[in-house]
Amino acid sequence: YKRQVLSRSDVENKVFSKVNQILTQIAIRPYMVNGNMEGLRLMRVPNNSIVYELGGRSGDIIRRVNGHEVNQIDQMYKLWDNIKDDSFISVDLERNKQIYTYNFEIRE
Repeated sequence: YKRQVLSRSDVENKVFSKVNQILTQIAIRPYMVNGNMEGLRLMRVPNNSIVYELGGRSGDIIRRVNGHEVNQIDQMYKLWDNIKDDSFISVDLERNKQIYTYNFEIRE
C-alpha cells in the first residue's frame, strides 16, 4: 500500500482542471483478456506528468478505482465525475503481475 496526502487545491489544479492535457500526455488503452475489458493499461507515462508523480508507470493496468472495477470505457468518465469531490481515492494498479494499492487522502 502506498499512501499520499494531497490538498484539495493541488488535486483541482494539477489533476481535475487538466484532464484533457493529461490525456494528451499519456496513452491509455483498454486491457483485454479473452475479449473482456479488465482494466486500462497506461501505455506512455512521461516522468514529468502528474500521473507519474502520483505513482503511475508505463505498462501499469488500472484495475479498480475506489473498489469499482474498471471494465468499461464509459465507466471511467462516470467514475471521474464521482470521485472529484471525494476525500479519499483508492486506485488498484497491476504492475508485473502484482497489485499495488495507492490511497490518496484529499484534505481541504
